[in-house]
Amino acid sequence: ATNAECYNNSFAILSSSLVVGTDNFDMSYSIYSKIQNDTEYTDECLEYVEIESFTEHSECYYRNYIKSDSLNKTFNFSLDINPLTEYSVSLIYKVVNISDKFLLLGANWTTCFGNPDAPTDLRVNKKDQLLSLEWKKPVITNSPGICYYKVMRQFIGQSQIDEYQVTETKFNFSGDDLKKDFQVDIYAFNDVKCYIDEYPVARHCANIGQNTTRDNNNYVNK
Repeated sequence: ATNAECYNNSFAILSSSLVVGTDNFDMSYSIYSKIQNDTEYTDECLEYVEIESFTEHSECYYRNYIKSDSLNKTFNFSLDINPLTEYSVSLIYKVVNISDKFLLLGANWTTCFGNPDAPTDLRVNKKDQLLSLEWKKPVITNSPGICYYKVMRQFIGQSQIDEYQVTETKFNFSGDDLKKDFQVDIYAFNDVKCYIDEYPVARHCANIGQNTTRDNNNYVNK
């Protein structure tokens, strides 16, 4: 129980910062009391400050208990985020003996997808008239999953590039072409066309131009 009379909308944001990165969201904030005797009022009436994070599939709550000696001080908060997700984050506070929560700050955004790292651990097995390539998907995909790979072959001294699109992490070359020198580059692609059905927010990513990204690993046949 409290001896103080607590009021609606009695706290406000003093300063704030919101930064959305590739895989995390950072917030900093400080609050102040609108009541003249803020020390006693805060200790008696401010029940908690809470960050609420909502997506289509999850909701999280992060509660902070602030006393008068922490008024006007900056608090920092970081949240890991996933690609192709709509987020709604609110900073709210609760006053003692009042059932409502009061909004200090709100933010909504949609994450897209970014550049994948290069395919890793390229392994080559050359036997007779068969050259087998195998690799692992990038450690960091910056997407729900790699959409596809492109195997690019260019014979040494020639400008033409042969391109093969695959979804598996392996590919074979065979025949007389193995008698020639050539370079092979393997690219990992994130492409909106692979995500649009399962993740409707991908349409937003297509609209802002984050359509296709890639990184590569390579091998030279000699």
